[in-house]
Order: sequence, then structure tokens, then C-alpha cells
Amino acid sequence: LVLFNSLLGFMIMYQSGFHFFNNEKDRSYVKRIWCIMRPHIVLIPSLATVISVVLPFIALDRFIAVLRPIYYYKLDSHCACKLAGLVSLVFVGVTFTLLAIGVRGSEKVDHCHPLDFFSNNTVTVFLFIVWFGHLSAVLLYAAVIVVIEKRIREQARTLNAPIDSRFRAVERTFAIFALITLVLIVIPIGFLAVYENVISMLRTVYGLKDEHVVDL
Repeated sequence: LVLFNSLLGFMIMYQSGFHFFNNEKDRSYVKRIWCIMRPHIVLIPSLATVISVVLPFIALDRFIAVLRPIYYYKLDSHCACKLAGLVSLVFVGVTFTLLAIGVRGSEKVDHCHPLDFFSNNTVTVFLFIVWFGHLSAVLLYAAVIVVIEKRIREQARTLNAPIDSRFRAVERTFAIFALITLVLIVIPIGFLAVYENVISMLRTVYGLKDEHVVDL
């Protein structure tokens, strides 16, 4: 997950630099085949999709570890390696699927940005996966916090002793992560999905200019 997040951050910075140094005033001459050769066109949506699929499973892993610790530590010790291989296969599959989708369509595109390059349906599916994956992770981490808080109260009531600060630290870490994910990912992606679909509908009905949040 760290590797995928690092690659995604690098691709986003590459995309920002690409648009800064490539002035596409006349968009009618931006060819699709030229755009698809830019790494950020396919890697940004594929990396974001894989991260969004992996995050809920990581949160579920934490939930099982807190809810049923004895069962959790009896699980297959090679499970992490198997999951890493599965995630890699999913990443490759998503990337090649996006490449296959990307070569279709008109010969020329508005400009080399994933929101412009792919069709509105593809963008909608992509945004929904990212939104739903991160929202699921937030809800699972909230459940983890509830379980930890319940265990802390049970321990305090049963043992009548001071609470180990490590429990509070773990609880606080999960709470911060869930809040940051909600504020920085779930809410903005939800807004972006609504905006893109509303603009697409208005553009079709009223013939408005092809405008995206990234263009504003």
C-alpha cells in the first residue's frame, strides 16, 4: 500500500508538471494515441482504484484483530504474501483494462487528463470505486474504535486499574486516520463525482463548454 500511494503521489506531481509545462491552448490537435503514452493517464486511475480496493481489507484486518485476536493470530502466516500477489494481479488487470478502454474513442481528445481522456461512464465508475472504497475503510475504522473503546471500559471495570496508554494511542491513531480520509478523500470525491455528472448532463442538454473541476 505504501508503494502504491508513493507511486500515485509521484504520478499526480508528474501530471501537475505535465500540464504546467505543456500549454494546450488549441485542444483540437491533442491526439488520443499521444495521450495514452503519458504514464499518468492510466496509472493515476489504476493506482487509485487498487488503493481503494485494498484499504477496506486493511481496515477489516484491523477489525478482526481487535474483535477476535485469538482467531486472528491463528490465521495463515503466509496470507500477507498471498494478498500482496493478488493485489499486484489486480493492479495489472486494472491497468490493462484501462489501456484497452483508452485506445477506443475519438482520435482527438480535449487534453491529456484522465477526466477528459476517458468517457463519462468510465470516470463515474472510477470515482464511485474510489469513494466507496475509502468510505468503507472509514466505517470499518469507526467500528474498530467502538470495539477498542468497549474493551477499554470492560478492562477498567473488571480490573479496576489505570488504562494502558497504548490502547488510547491506538484508538487515537485510527480516529485520526478515519477523519483525515473522510475529509480529504470521501467528501471531495463525492463532490467531484456529483459535479462531473451534473456538468455532463448540462453539457448534453444545453451544449455547454466541456469543463471539469481540474480546469477551473
